[in-house]
Amino acid sequence: MRLRLESLCRSVSRRVCARERTSLLLLNSGQVANMEKQYVLLSLQKSLKKLQLDYLDLFLVYSPFAFSHTVTDLKNIAEDDKLGYDECRVAGVWEGMEEAVSEGLTRAIGVSNFTIRNTEALLKTAKIVPAVNQVVCHPLFQQNKLREYIL
Repeated sequence: MRLRLESLCRSVSRRVCARERTSLLLLNSGQVANMEKQYVLLSLQKSLKKLQLDYLDLFLVYSPFAFSHTVTDLKNIAEDDKLGYDECRVAGVWEGMEEAVSEGLTRAIGVSNFTIRNTEALLKTAKIVPAVNQVVCHPLFQQNKLREYIL
C-alpha cells in the first residue's frame, strides 16, 4: 500500500510540474483519525509534503464522526477509540480548516458525508461556508432531501 501511495505522489508531482496548475483540481480529505483541531494542519501539511505541493485546491473533512488520533487501522478499532459525533469537535476541526485557508495551504474547504443536521450545526460557527459536501448518491440511495438542501 505504501509503495502505491509514494508512486502516486511522485506521479502527481511530475504531472503538476508538467502542466499549468490551473488545469488541475487537487483535493484531499483529512483522515478520520485526525478529527481534532490540533491535527488538521498537521494532516494537511503531511499530505502536501507527500504530494510535493505547496497547496491543495480543496481540502475536505472526511466525516462528522471521529476516532482517536492514535487509530491507524479502521478495520480494528477499539471501542474507546470511537469518539463519534460531537458538534464542538466538528466546530474546532472547521476552525483548523479555516486556518489552513488563511495560511494558504488550501484554496477551498468542504465536508464529506455530512447530513443536513451536521451541516446546520457547522454553519452556526463557521466563518467560511463549506464549498462542497461530498456525499454518496446512487439509484438505490438517492438522498433527495440532502441533495435538495445542498443545491
